[in-house]
Amino acid sequence: MTGPPPAGPPAQSATSINRATQTDLLRQTIQTGKPRTLRDLTCEEARQAIENIRGFFRMLQQWDSDGRREAERPRFQNKVQEP
Repeated sequence: MTGPPPAGPPAQSATSINRATQTDLLRQTIQTGKPRTLRDLTCEEARQAIENIRGFFRMLQQWDSDGRREAERPRFQNKVQEP
């Protein structure tokens, strides 16, 4: 005899969750853009806006990482001693 069936909704695969998240993000982007553009954005325009924002934050993250590495790098001063 097996136990009772699991409670709650069936588990979703990572792919279906990812698609649901992407679809929701597209909807939110279209809704956010409507008052600014006075029209509905297309899905492609919303996707491009999302990619631009992702790229912007990746660039900020890279700059931050580069700055931290630069700050941690030892500094050597080349002092020339005069005779």
